[in-house]
Amino acid sequence: KVYNTAYIDLDKGSQYYRMLTENVVRSTREARQVLLKAVDAGEVDRMKIVQALRSISRHFDEALTVEKEQEASKNVPVDYAGRPIITARSSSSTASALSTALGMDGYVLLDATQILQTLDGEWRLQLMGDKKGEGVDFFNSTLMWQTIDTSQMDYTSSNSQSGVLKFEERDRILYREGASGGAVGGGLFEALFSGGKSGVARKMTNVPQQILSVDAALLVTRAVVAHQAADNVKDYYSVWRRVETGTFSKKK
Repeated sequence: KVYNTAYIDLDKGSQYYRMLTENVVRSTREARQVLLKAVDAGEVDRMKIVQALRSISRHFDEALTVEKEQEASKNVPVDYAGRPIITARSSSSTASALSTALGMDGYVLLDATQILQTLDGEWRLQLMGDKKGEGVDFFNSTLMWQTIDTSQMDYTSSNSQSGVLKFEERDRILYREGASGGAVGGGLFEALFSGGKSGVARKMTNVPQQILSVDAALLVTRAVVAHQAADNVKDYYSVWRRVETGTFSKKK
């Protein structure tokens, strides 16, 4: 067999090494602080923002996987004598994995009830980005907002839209029923970064969103793309900042 080998200069004085170390995000606490600060293009390096989004996304995926495995272990089939046919993960290892996933670096996977309670309110879009770092765009000068009422499960938004919400608890996905995001992927972010910011943001917010993190200040979501092109392996993220209810909705 013949193998092709590529070398990357990881010497501590190299430019590539400096780029990696300067932009590394070591915890979800740090990721949150990065996103809180990233309100304009000059505030935080774009690559650091991408690393923050990827950190939160990775910890969400790991915690959700552990939760699903724990749920599956509760439904182990048994034989006629009541013995498990499939050996479930031991309680000690499950507890250890769950503790790691739910508490790693400050990340906590909220349950469905907690998410809905925290989602309730008014949000302004702060930025959008993708995991490959090909684009981060800020919305400090372009107003996009949404009001979410989880008691009625409906929403209103800055693009004169309103409608019914549906929340899929297992995967923490929020749907706008009847809304159409159009084509997502391929040229979507190309349009965004060539000046079609408002139009593409409207399409993106209509796409089902997985709630990666939500708290008193920030909402981080990942677009759920049903049919990605073979060459489109990006994750598209949106970061929203909470505002006082009525800040924009009363001005409509």
